[in-house]
Amino acid sequence: AAYGIPADKAGQDPEFIKLLNSYEAAVESGSTDRAALIKKALDAWIKAKEKSGVDVSQARLALEERRVDLAEKKDEDKVRVAEEAAVSQLQGAIRALDEEIAAATRLLAQPDGIDAITGPRMGGLPIELVSAKSKTAADAGALYETLQGQLFIRALQDLKATSKTGASGLGQLTEVEGNKIQQAKAALKRQQTPEQFIRTLNAYLAALQRGRVVATQILTSKKGEVPMAPPIPVDRPLKIDPHSVTSQPALAATGPKPRKFRTVK
Repeated sequence: AAYGIPADKAGQDPEFIKLLNSYEAAVESGSTDRAALIKKALDAWIKAKEKSGVDVSQARLALEERRVDLAEKKDEDKVRVAEEAAVSQLQGAIRALDEEIAAATRLLAQPDGIDAITGPRMGGLPIELVSAKSKTAADAGALYETLQGQLFIRALQDLKATSKTGASGLGQLTEVEGNKIQQAKAALKRQQTPEQFIRTLNAYLAALQRGRVVATQILTSKKGEVPMAPPIPVDRPLKIDPHSVTSQPALAATGPKPRKFRTVK
């Protein structure tokens, strides 16, 4: 009666609505101190109305509904930000996988280089010393150091941190495939026979390729653009068996078939 507002319309008072809108704006902008002050003003407004005999149930309900809506929106925003970060980090993880896949593939194509940097003796020396012995060792050593660069492992750690903040669907990559890749990488010791190193490197390459497939599937489910794998450089020309080359390849490929003659007895 003192304010000229019907009891069931207290929640529609212009001053209350103004405070409520200011409270929402402060929360959405991240001004926590301002939001706390406006919340105190809202509580004081409700108490003053209540003391004057006005029914404030509608105002309390409106304030609580707004508070719940803001909390839900804040949670949704948090998840959205985490998902956006996950997409960006997944793309980075795929690029790291591509770099390691390329290095492993190129190293496997250099068995003589693997011979030069592995084994009980050479594998026990620092890679810098081994690489200085020959160009073959230097090339293989550079590729080996790329594999030891922890590019994907660091990307994996970022993904694990993001998954804890609300991003979904990263478990299979960060836990299942990530663990397999880390275990396979740990087995890439140079102080083993070249033959064993090649088998271990093949297992590591297979783990990387599986990880890329899983990362691509997760990224696609999040509607993110999948990075295209760059072409893997060919460090050495392919060796062609000279016995497999015909003396006239063009004629053999395009010319008429030679006629066959039979000896008549």
